[in-house]
Amino acid sequence: MGRSKANALDRRAFTLVELLVTVVILGILASISMRVINVKEKAYIATMKSDLRSLTVAQIAYFDYNLKYAPATAILDFNKSPGVNIIWLGGPRGYTARAIHKMVGSQWCAIFFGDPSPAPIHRPATIEGVIACGPKGGGGGG
Repeated sequence: MGRSKANALDRRAFTLVELLVTVVILGILASISMRVINVKEKAYIATMKSDLRSLTVAQIAYFDYNLKYAPATAILDFNKSPGVNIIWLGGPRGYTARAIHKMVGSQWCAIFFGDPSPAPIHRPATIEGVIACGPKGGGGGG
């Protein structure tokens, strides 16, 4: 009728099944949160690409009218997204632009047209007019 003292002590500890269920639940929650983080990073990268496309359209319009690339982004009809920093170098024969989002510390995107100088800053872009993204620190100029 009464419980033994050893049996009462055993019920205070977690069973192996309870611990395994807890670990599985924590694993599932961690997996879900990592997907959310990855989706946010992809959204920030899409924002950087969009800003580089907008800058390219503004540069093409300027080039069509003046037969040279704009000497500064301030004279272009271009508005960057909040949180995005554009590093731009250019001259009459070409330009290179790199976008960095303050919320994505590990990635940047770049594009170049014509004869960019200095050349290493356009990394990871390797094909003229094609936006490429990659890890910060890859290539020169960063």
